[in-house]
Amino acid sequence: METLADQWLRQGKHEGLIIGEQKGKLENAQETLIDQASELYGPLPGMLSVKIRSIHSIDNLRILARKIIRTESLSDFTELVDRAAEN
Repeated sequence: METLADQWLRQGKHEGLIIGEQKGKLENAQETLIDQASELYGPLPGMLSVKIRSIHSIDNLRILARKIIRTESLSDFTELVDRAAEN
């Protein structure tokens, strides 16, 4: 029979896996966006990469990944990132 402590331990492990998976998805979305921007505009200013990594909404990162193809300059993209980072 499983003890209460065993149940808590199992639940904690499960929650830890979910949190780790979400963190991995977020980091992947951030790095993918940085890679896309670097491919399109060359090396990024350090603060732009930092700002992208400060965005913790996967939805906002996905929107930026779709919008980057319509930007005409690094300045345009930076404006989009600034707005997304404010949300």
